[in-house]
Amino acid sequence: MSGDDDMFRVLEWFDLFIFHRNEEEGRALMITMGAREPILQYLMFESIHDPGSCTDEPNANQAAYLPSDFCLISEQPTPRKLLWQA
Repeated sequence: MSGDDDMFRVLEWFDLFIFHRNEEEGRALMITMGAREPILQYLMFESIHDPGSCTDEPNANQAAYLPSDFCLISEQPTPRKLLWQA
């Protein structure tokens, strides 16, 4: 089964679609294949994933989606972070 066949099957069976950030190409393809908008996109805001270093590429589905974002955010004092450290 090809990728297009899979996409047609998804479009046939479902009417709500949620994509991660950086999946705009797949979203556009679904629209050209007949998906109705709105097609949702989400970012996780309750946590951020440590990519392992300040230069590694983090997951794209979170608020800290650029290299070094995790380091910048984790170094900032926030009320919740201060509570965790207390």
